[in-house]
Amino acid sequence: MGFPAAGYFIGNYLSGRYSKFYGIDYMALRGILLVIFGMFICLVITVFYRDTPYFFFGLCSFVGLGNGLIIPNASVGILSVNENLSGTAGGIGNAIMIGTGAILASLTSYYLENQSSSSYLVFIMLLSGALSYTSLYIFVLRNK
Repeated sequence: MGFPAAGYFIGNYLSGRYSKFYGIDYMALRGILLVIFGMFICLVITVFYRDTPYFFFGLCSFVGLGNGLIIPNASVGILSVNENLSGTAGGIGNAIMIGTGAILASLTSYYLENQSSSSYLVFIMLLSGALSYTSLYIFVLRNK
């Protein structure tokens, strides 16, 4: 089993175990912080030391762990907005997730076409994590 998959497995376990106690916002924010941490360390190593698959995939375990915390909690948050519109909310929420992933994958593949370094990919993942954290943090502050 790969490191990202193992991280996702552990993140899902932690999500199921602690989300009821800490709340979905807290768990999702912590998951995003794990993604940002892993990609920041990976970017520093890639730019200043060496660009190897071992560092990239090893540190992607933080991405898997973070996604294991983010995705279940975000899905619950999407479905719990309004019980009469839960089907619509689930469909729109998943469409936004898939569409955003497709756009980011297209942009990343366009820029990685003629490069041998993974630094741009790591930068896009780090930027995506930072934007996710900012939007969720603003949402949490607005609801308080």
